[in-house]
Amino acid sequence: MVPPGAIALTVCSERLQFAGKPLRTRDTVTSGFAQLVAVLNAGSRQPANFTCNGGGLTRHYILVFRYSSGPDVAIAVGPDCQPSITNGRRLANNTQDVVAAINRLVKFR
Repeated sequence: MVPPGAIALTVCSERLQFAGKPLRTRDTVTSGFAQLVAVLNAGSRQPANFTCNGGGLTRHYILVFRYSSGPDVAIAVGPDCQPSITNGRRLANNTQDVVAAINRLVKFR
């Protein structure tokens, strides 16, 4: 899901509300994200055939892993979707572990 060698990670999140603007956050870290990479790579993976009905009020994430050379890798985590995690080529569904690792990393707010 996430190739080795990432030098930075940007975590973008959005949570819809019943009224008003969505709550959005953006955090960038340059260290301490190895556990999140391990959790993402530990999920059972299958070729991507992503469908999402969404519609929930769960916080959704976009994780962008940056590399010193080569393209960035973006991962979408949508707990309202099944499977809920994709990098566009692979899917995984270990959502609870991944969301917990994200929240530990960015000190959930």
